[in-house]
Formats: sequence, structure tokens, C-alpha cells
Amino acid sequence: MAVTITKQPADISWSRNPVKFEFHTDRVVQSPGRPVIFVLDFSNVENVSFNPPPPDLREWLIYSDWGFHLTVGQETIYFTCVYDTESDGFIIPHRVAEPEEPKPDWLIRVRDAIISAYDIVSQFNVEIGADKLIFTSKQDNESLVISIVNDDTFHAVALTVSQSATNTQYTPNLKIFCELLTVDDHGHDKAVISAALSPDLNGNAIWDFSKPLTAACLSMGNDRPDLYNVVFAKGKVVRQYFVQLTELLGDPQKAKFSLRSSVKTVIYGGLPKDKLSTSMYSSLAQADTIQFLRTSISAVKVTADQPNWLSWFNVGEDLTDVKVLIEIMYNDGTPYVFSPHTYDEVKKYDKLIIPIGLDQLGASKLYPELTIMNYTVSLKADGNLISNLMDFTVDQKYHSYKRFFLFQNSLGAFESFYTSGRKSSVYEIEKSDARIIQVNDFVLESGENIDFDIQLQGKEKINTGWKSKAEIRSMRDFFLSSEKLTLINGKWWPISVSSSSIEEFEDGNDLYALSFEIKIQHTQEMFFDN
Repeated sequence: MAVTITKQPADISWSRNPVKFEFHTDRVVQSPGRPVIFVLDFSNVENVSFNPPPPDLREWLIYSDWGFHLTVGQETIYFTCVYDTESDGFIIPHRVAEPEEPKPDWLIRVRDAIISAYDIVSQFNVEIGADKLIFTSKQDNESLVISIVNDDTFHAVALTVSQSATNTQYTPNLKIFCELLTVDDHGHDKAVISAALSPDLNGNAIWDFSKPLTAACLSMGNDRPDLYNVVFAKGKVVRQYFVQLTELLGDPQKAKFSLRSSVKTVIYGGLPKDKLSTSMYSSLAQADTIQFLRTSISAVKVTADQPNWLSWFNVGEDLTDVKVLIEIMYNDGTPYVFSPHTYDEVKKYDKLIIPIGLDQLGASKLYPELTIMNYTVSLKADGNLISNLMDFTVDQKYHSYKRFFLFQNSLGAFESFYTSGRKSSVYEIEKSDARIIQVNDFVLESGENIDFDIQLQGKEKINTGWKSKAEIRSMRDFFLSSEKLTLINGKWWPISVSSSSIEEFEDGNDLYALSFEIKIQHTQEMFFDN
């Protein structure tokens, strides 16, 4: 076998969440090593003959002193078995005379003494067999050369090396070369990024390419709607992609095996960290419908003249004759339903961008003598509801400081909101200055300081006005967005939030407000009032 794909993303996923492939190769080890196995035999420690024998041979044999030097690789350890005398080595316990302590029980204490005196368990597994301790190394390391030197021949611990160690030989220059490619509408492949992965010792490697894949999704733009025309569009941030693998190894390095993944689909956007285990379908589908791409699904408050958009992503099957339905409720209780647009065909993984502002749809002029209180947006195909019902409550109050903001939410869709609180403007000046030395008599009127490289940055402090807790909470997505705009004199201008912290206020009656500072994304170096 060779390299294989052990784990891959779902058929459809979010680009801003981890998009990971996991690979495995069985070529990491070129030739396996083997451990060293050696045996310390203690059977001769008390099986000694003396001529003539001591008065009490048994007691003498058990309580006599003996020792040995054990060398493991570069380490030499001195072990001694002494009775009532000092020792400069690690102590092995004496055996209590039989029948109190059989020799196998004593060997357990010997093993424990060796283990406690020297951290040998980090390198070896130790077993007891008959009168022997059997050591097997945990690593295949040929530098683990074993030898022993006994203090005397009458109490010799015998060493037997039953297997010497050899090193594991790893495949040289082993890499998994990965290429990420996208597929365009014409079936042509386009390389996005490549990486040469080094598998770990188990042969596993992981590649997360969510960031380059996100960039690929945005290569044709970020689905910002047509801001000045009513256009029922389709998104362009959906991409098909696949991964091509090539296994490289050897010296010189050569390609040995290639593998291609199945084609998958990704859309720009993402879910928060606590939702990463949720599939794309589960995050959008509910019953037999697919939710609009909004991070806050609760009822939304808008103004009649507020430009607004909804987006919808088809994670189901191909559809035809998909109608956008608007149901308006007037102040006298009269409902009115109309369809401003029908999509002839909506394929699987198509993204719809739908303008839904009342003025955008001309709904405010349908019955100008009546007041629109709320309205609902939905999608239907073949008479069946395919989206959730998106409810909008219309704020008909007059607001002197009304301001519209548009942003791209975490799911990659654009939505708007309005603020109604007071605002204040600030012009921040950045400049360089220098001092000019007058060489002749000092003339006060000529001055001596000059300014240059002067830049003007416009900033505004925005107050949202009092809103519900749900409305204020949903604005967090605005602050997290990298794409923000505000409407000034009929034109949408890109902005940044310059506040490092956002102030939230509460009036004690379940109404809340925010205060934050914004700045236009350009500086002025010259001025002409046009």
C-alpha cells in the first residue's frame, strides 16, 4: 500500500471553519529495527560449593556480600547486596532464609530495587522467569550494548544477551505532496496552493487549507449586493475543489504514487467554535425548509426606506420557478401578498441574493394611504415553502439621526440595520513638522515651524438609540465583520470600527443601546468640495 486519505471534509462545508484532510502512509519505516533482550540469571548467587564448608553454610550463603557492575549503553550502575555494612552502590536486598521467603519472591524485590535505583522502566520492560530477570528494550536502539562485571565468581550474576538491538531504518526524504485545486464552471482545474507534508512516525499527516480556500472563494468578489440597483442575483463565493496527493521518497527523491480526492463544495462563511461539529445541512435545514443566511433569526426591526438584503443557500436538490414572496400587513389589518421576482432555476449549491427593502421593492407605493406595520419574506417552489418565514417589523417613527449600516455576516451574507441615536464627528489630523532656522536677522512674521505630510481622517461616534436586547446582541456580528459600509448622502462608504471597546447602556426598562466610533476607510490629503 501507499498513501491513503483517512479523513476528509463533508461534501459541502464552510470555508472559514477548519477544512482538513488527514492522510496516512505505510512507507515511513524502510526496515524495522529490533529491541535488545538480555537476561540476568541469579541462580548461581547461592548455589556455591565450599571446601571445607563454613560452620553454617546456609546462613553464610544468604547473608554473604556480593555485587556487580551493569553497563547499559553509556551508563554503568553498581549494584551491591550487603548485610549490615555500608555500600557505595545501589542496594539489592538480602533474601530472608527459607521457608520465610522463596527465591521467586526475593526476585520480585530484586527487580523492584533495580527499577527504583535506576529508571530502567523508561527504557525496558522487566519480567521474572524462574531465577532470572528478563529485560526487553522499549526502543530499537543499537547503542544499547549490555555488559556485566561481577565482584567475585562465587556469587556471579550471569548475563545472557539473547538478542542485540538494531535501529529502525526510516524511508529517506518521505513527503506527501498535496495540491489544492478548484474547479470552475467550465470544468477547468485551477491550482490554489500546495504543501509538502512530513508524516509523523506513525505515518499520519494533517492539512488544513481553510484560509487559502477562503481566499479562493473571494477571488471573484465577496457577494456584496448591487447597492444602487434592484438586482435579484446569485452569489459567486461558492467553489468546487479537490486535493491531489503525490507520495515522494528516496534519494534522489522520486514520485511513487498519486491519489486524487473526490470533488467537494465550499461556501464562504463559517460557524462559531461551539458549532464546529454541526454539519452544513444541520446548520441551515429545519423541517422541510432551508433557513436564510442570517446569524440572528428572530424578528427584525427595519424602517420603510431602509435598503436591505437576504441570502439563501440551496443545500437541497435542483429547483425551478423559485418565487420570492412578500406578505405585507397594513395598519387596518389588510394583508397583501406579491412576488417581486421568480428565479427560473436554482441548482443545488446556488446562493441567492435577494433585495427585500420596502422602497427597493416599491412596496411603499402600493397603498400609500395605508401604513405598513410588518412584512414577511419567504421562498416557494412548486407551491411548497422552501425557506423559513423572515419577519420584519417596520419602525414608522421619524428619526432625526437615522443612519444605515450594511455588513457581511459570519455566514457570508450581507444584511443591514439602522441606528437612531445622536452622533458626533471628529477630524483626526496626522502630520509631520520641522523647524526652519533663519540664517539672517530673525523675522517674527516669517515663523520658524512648518507642517507637511498632512492627512485628515474623518471619524464619527455613533449611538444606536434604544433597541431590544436581541437587536443589540445581533450587532456583535457587525463588529466581527471585515466588510462594513454606511450610507452617507445616498452613497455607501466602506468603514472601519475604530473603537477598541464597545459601550453598552441599559435604561432599566429592557431597552439597550451601544456607542462606538467609526472611521471612513480613506484619508484626505487634498480637498475640493464637489
